[in-house]
Amino acid sequence: MNTLKKNDRISVKITDWTEKGLAKGTYKSIDIIVPFTVPGDIVLAHITKVTSTMAYGKLLDFSTRSPNRASAPCAVFGQCGGCQLQHMSYETQLDYKKTLVQAAFQKGGLSHPPLIIDSTDAPYAYRNKSQFSISRMDTGRTLIGLSAPRSQRIIDCKSCDIQHPLTNLALDIVRRHLRKRALPVSHLVTRVGVNTQELMVALVSSQKTMPELKELITELRTIPELKSVYLSHNTNPEWVVLGDSETLLWGSPTINETVAGLTLSLSLRSFFQANTYQIEPLWTKISDLMALKKTDVIWDLYSGTGSLSIYLAQKAKYLIGIESHPEAIKNAKKNALVNSISNTKFIEGDVEAILPTLQDPCDGVIVDPPRKGLTPTIIKSLLELDPPKLLYVSCSPESLVRDLKGLCSNGYQIKAVELVDLFPQTYHVETLVMLERIERT
Repeated sequence: MNTLKKNDRISVKITDWTEKGLAKGTYKSIDIIVPFTVPGDIVLAHITKVTSTMAYGKLLDFSTRSPNRASAPCAVFGQCGGCQLQHMSYETQLDYKKTLVQAAFQKGGLSHPPLIIDSTDAPYAYRNKSQFSISRMDTGRTLIGLSAPRSQRIIDCKSCDIQHPLTNLALDIVRRHLRKRALPVSHLVTRVGVNTQELMVALVSSQKTMPELKELITELRTIPELKSVYLSHNTNPEWVVLGDSETLLWGSPTINETVAGLTLSLSLRSFFQANTYQIEPLWTKISDLMALKKTDVIWDLYSGTGSLSIYLAQKAKYLIGIESHPEAIKNAKKNALVNSISNTKFIEGDVEAILPTLQDPCDGVIVDPPRKGLTPTIIKSLLELDPPKLLYVSCSPESLVRDLKGLCSNGYQIKAVELVDLFPQTYHVETLVMLERIERT
């Protein structure tokens, strides 16, 4: 019987990890999850919720601090939902992410080779894209920041420690301007070319035109690296930040980035990995796992702006990319042209619809789907295609394992699992799984 009650105060030793960066201990055979703790902590916790099988506690104080703890540099860590792991040392974050992926495989009943994780030299100030929410309180004060965990309440932040410094410059200018003059703006979006030092800024509003932004644009132009300012029209920004259309208010329609010797054009809506510093290591791992030959024809599903396809095309005979977003396809074709890569083909359309219609040869497939993973129809099409090599890139261990079970029960085996830490200070991790077709006898 669970004798623990809400509002009890207990001492608990934290022993194990759980999901989303959380850790837990045991009290009288009951699991107690206490946010912002790590294994090795002994804490005083205030019980906030009790179920029949577990309880949740709020961290009040430490009896013992684990040597795996770290001091969070962010003033709003614990309030803001953007980061979850700043209280851990970076080495501990890496161990946690390996544990997270390993647990997902174990739960799914999948065996795997030893996990390898690629760390980064830049665990802070790495993000090349931001989306900040903006709200005006009844008192007239403007808030600009990210949402609290499991909430739409905006946590005001003067800067963000995982964002590129150019984003924080733009954030400061927009904050100061909006506190002087109220404008009907719901979000600030930035995109940074890290290696080119180019900045794009977009403001989101329910209004299609805003002449009153002229003064703010003048202030933003004091940032020498600024290349573009957009106004995105969105009448319902509650769940989707960018609207259906945008207007270029000043500057160039795109910014440039350089990675692995390639020059890449990025639009406001382009999908591009958020951590520029880890893109080349990610691409290198993909290339090595695929063991590309100059005779290979490779299909890249969910190819985005075509950057990975263009990189791999230098090592293969031909690359075919499929992407549903028209702007991304436009960027991909431009990127191939700018980099003098002629052995690529980019097809606009939904992967589920396009995949069964392709008649091209196929020596290998790369899939990098959204967090929800592959649909049963796509898995069926992949099994019918029967490529000898299949590389799955995933940001969700749960959907990854679900899809792998469908592939591994129908003729594929896992040859390697490698992790790349694209998102330091958060519980997210990029997982690469190399699958090979089992030879028929």
